[in-house]
Amino acid sequence: MSEVIIELDLKRKSGVLAGAVAALRSLSLEFKSQQLVDHQGIPRLILVTEGELEGVDELLEAYATARGVSGVADVRVDGASLLHAPAAPEPEPEPEPEPEPAPRREAVSQPAPTPAPAAAQAAEPSRDEAFDEEAFAREALKNEAAEKPAAPARPSRPDPETGLTPSMIRRRRRRR
Repeated sequence: MSEVIIELDLKRKSGVLAGAVAALRSLSLEFKSQQLVDHQGIPRLILVTEGELEGVDELLEAYATARGVSGVADVRVDGASLLHAPAAPEPEPEPEPEPEPAPRREAVSQPAPTPAPAAAQAAEPSRDEAFDEEAFAREALKNEAAEKPAAPARPSRPDPETGLTPSMIRRRRRRR
């Protein structure tokens, strides 16, 4: 018996496992485990089974009618993919002889300007320097809202009779 891993692309995440496992019975495969993952935004169910798989066509037919399954993404038997197996190599045609390139005029090349040593050191940190997380956070993660000045606080008007602010009055009422 060999390990057969079936990857199914799903239309939805819920209510699919029972139908997927039921389709295994018609294929004479024994269900071992499952895993639900998101693959590029598409829910994918990975079924690990054990048994002998007669053909991929039977498996494709069984899951074509399974509820919630949009298609079979991959089938692997003992680690070898059956759906994405490389095609039989075609014999390569003999390469055509390449025409000889026309003689080129050699252009006068000017040497590329070398950057100043100070500029090179600034662009590339040395390996001896330790990574400073705080400096990185200050530079890379600047928050524009933090740079704006704070709004002035709203003046709180105390009650003329008691001299208490509205928040103090609410707190007193809650305690009662």
